[in-house]
Amino acid sequence: MFKIDSRWCVALAMLGCGFAACDDNNSKHSTEAVDGGQTDAHLASDASSSDDAGNTGDARSTDDAGSDDADVVADASSDARVDAVTTLACTGGAPLAITGTYVEANGTQHWLKRTATSVTYSRLAGGTPNNAAPPSLWSIVQVCSDQKVFVAKSETGTFSRVDWVVDSTGLSICVAVDGAENALAALSAPVPTPGSVTGCKGAAWIALAKKDGGL
Repeated sequence: MFKIDSRWCVALAMLGCGFAACDDNNSKHSTEAVDGGQTDAHLASDASSSDDAGNTGDARSTDDAGSDDADVVADASSDARVDAVTTLACTGGAPLAITGTYVEANGTQHWLKRTATSVTYSRLAGGTPNNAAPPSLWSIVQVCSDQKVFVAKSETGTFSRVDWVVDSTGLSICVAVDGAENALAALSAPVPTPGSVTGCKGAAWIALAKKDGGL
């Protein structure tokens, strides 16, 4: 039988502990490596999600910007259509061909008078004469004989445009605009449609009969 020295027992025990410590360290390193790999994978996934979200947001922003630009263009086009007012061409310098005294069905009188120095248009409401409501008076400043239109200036400085038409029933007029700022604005008013019951600003033209007969 061999006698085992106690010093050998101590050495062998210490050597066994060393191997165990190495195994623990290796396990820890392996676990940390796995955990690190998972952490890196999570970080990469988060970064990818952030990029996707950013790209989606940018795409939405681009789409919204495109829609806003389209709205601006549409608004600009709409404004251009509103501003594109056609001014009535005024040609023909012949004297006013419809001078005379006229009356409409409700008794309102229309006087178109020419003197050596001026041509005037007056309108007197029908019914009982009222001295507190004298006739309205305009000075005719422009006659467009080719278009059958005249522009008149009121005593307060505003402008009116009167369109007329003569047919088998006689003379009819339409006050296309009343109270315009100037003659150009009066000529820029919409052109009425003769013969229509709504052709004069949504109403019928005014039929006039000449008081002294004939035109």
